[in-house]
Parts: sequence; C-alpha cells; structure tokens
Amino acid sequence: MKRLLITGATGFLGRNILPHLSKNYDVTTTGRSENSKFEHSYMQCDLAEEKLPDESMEDWDVVVHAAGKAHVVPKTEEERKAFFDVNLEGTKNLAESLEENPPKAFIFISSIAVYGLDYGMDITEDAPLLAGDAYGKSKIRAEQFLTKWANKHDVNLTILRLPLVAGPDAPGNLGAMIKGIDTGKYLRIGEGSAQKSMVWAEDIAYAIPGLEKVSGVFNLTDGHNPSFKELEDAIADRLDRKVRSLPKPLAYAVACAGSVINFVFRKRVFPLDQRAYSKITKSLTVDDSKARREFGWNSRRVVDMIIKQD
Repeated sequence: MKRLLITGATGFLGRNILPHLSKNYDVTTTGRSENSKFEHSYMQCDLAEEKLPDESMEDWDVVVHAAGKAHVVPKTEEERKAFFDVNLEGTKNLAESLEENPPKAFIFISSIAVYGLDYGMDITEDAPLLAGDAYGKSKIRAEQFLTKWANKHDVNLTILRLPLVAGPDAPGNLGAMIKGIDTGKYLRIGEGSAQKSMVWAEDIAYAIPGLEKVSGVFNLTDGHNPSFKELEDAIADRLDRKVRSLPKPLAYAVACAGSVINFVFRKRVFPLDQRAYSKITKSLTVDDSKARREFGWNSRRVVDMIIKQD
C-alpha cells in the first residue's frame, strides 16, 4: 500500500477526507497538538515554526497539504502575519523537510480566494491572481513557492483551488448560516438568487488517488453552483425550519448603517455591512471544466448532500 502524509488532519477538510484516504493509503498525519485520537501514525509538529522531526521522516509516496489558516478576518498586523506564518512559512517548512526523500506527488489545498474577486461568473484557472487580503496573498505565495520547489525536486505538484467547502459541522460562513437558520435568526436577502461555487468535502478525497500523476492548477466545484435560496432551502428542509426574507432595499439600508457603525468602531462589529451585502447579492462562481476534462473530476451536488445528511 502506498504511503501518504496529510497535514491539517484535525481541520474541517482533513477530518472529512481522512477516513476515505485511509482506504487507499497507509496514512501518517501531523499536527500541533501533542496527542492525536487518530488510529494512524502521528507526528506532533507546528509547521508554522519548525520542520518535521528528523526521527519521524519516512519515504512518502503522496503528501496532501491541507493545513492552513482561514475563516478569520484579521484585525491587527499580528493576526495578518499569522496567515503568512501558517500558510506560507508552514508550507516552506513542510516542503524543505521532504527534500532528502521527496514524495512522488504533492497535493496542495489552495483557495479561489487567490483570484481576489467578490463576484464574477465561471472564473478559470488562468484568471489573474488579484487577492488583496492576507489569506489570499498567503495562498498565492505558497503556490508560487511550491511551483518552484516541485520543479527543482522533480515532484508532481497538483494545486486544488477550492471554493466554499461544505460537509458535516461546516465552519465559517456556512456554519453561521446553518446556525442562523436553526435558531430562526437568519434572513434571506431578496430572492436569494446569487450563486456561489461550492464543493462537498468528502468528494475531494475520492479524487486524490487519481491526482498522483496529474500536475497543474485546478478549480473544484460541485458543478451546480447553488443559489443562496437553494442552499438556504436545503438547510431549512433538513432542519425542518423556515427561512424568512428581508427585502433588498431594506437590507441595503441596514448594510449602509452597518458600514457606518463599523467605520466608527474601526472594526467589523456589525455583520451586515455594504461589502457583506454585495457578496450576498452578487454571484461568484468558478469553472471546473479543466478538472473534469483532465482527470475525470466528478462530484455530488452540495444541496443534495445537505438534505441527505443523517
């Protein structure tokens, strides 16, 4: 059985793909905590500050680098720097740890945040990388570093740019939406017609064995790009709840007031400001036809999977 190292196995994506990777590989995980509940080999290591321990090094066939910092809006320079410490320096430390025995394949989990866009339709992998925030910039620099490193060490590099990742116990905006609908504190803005690219976490695990010899950069989506209404209705159906709507003119007025409040306090204390309104009411989708064409990427619709959850 081939050997695989996965970073970020305790994170949301890692937790969802690890059980399926274990069916195809002899898996080793690594993380910052001293103890691991995994049944697999485990290395304690904070990649943001150090390289992998020499005594634990093996000859891995595949490395999946899923560790990263996301889902936080930095409020200070220190918090902004943390994105680069984890997403860039952590990537460098991992790659440099592997140089004596490079893996045959390195799969890097990146993000469509590298495009730096709040809206747009069918964005392809050759779109310019315009990210201005710390998260997107740190992912761009990690991609650039790995591209040079992989070429130098003859490693097959696959970069997966993911949109919003859905699955059980999802964090971030999706988790907040689910909680809001469950507690009755969520309001749909207008008709909820804006579309967003999404992908079901588990499906990424199924793709990994086929990526060992496929190099390049790929967007991954569920191929459906659900609207806010479709997503909200799927969540509400599963939770046996109803979603109330807020007319767009009224929502925009609230968002304007929110922007003023956030400006006065010089931080985002009010969740619905003008930028949030824009992101909710404008579509942002990416094109994953390259992945479907080059390695047969196939996926399930996120809205269907949400309804089917136990």
